[in-house]
Amino acid sequence: MVVGDVVSGIFAAGGNFQPAVGAEVMILTGSAWNGGWLALTDGITLHYLNYSGSTQAMQNCNVKIGLTNTIYLNLEVGQIGCYSGVQIK
Repeated sequence: MVVGDVVSGIFAAGGNFQPAVGAEVMILTGSAWNGGWLALTDGITLHYLNYSGSTQAMQNCNVKIGLTNTIYLNLEVGQIGCYSGVQIK
């Protein structure tokens, strides 16, 4: 991928989106579904960006969040969610 490319994905059962070493990505929106949450993580600590609650509802997170290989996006294991952004470096 190169600077300016769109970065997006769907989590079917939780997981991480971790840019390659040296790359930086700006996430513009993310969503979690049915009690899930999106968070920033360094692999140890989680900082929650949004939580969809305990009902079957989609919770959007419209923010500008920079991701690197060491601080990246996490969705709770077993949950459904998505994200979209652009590679900036």
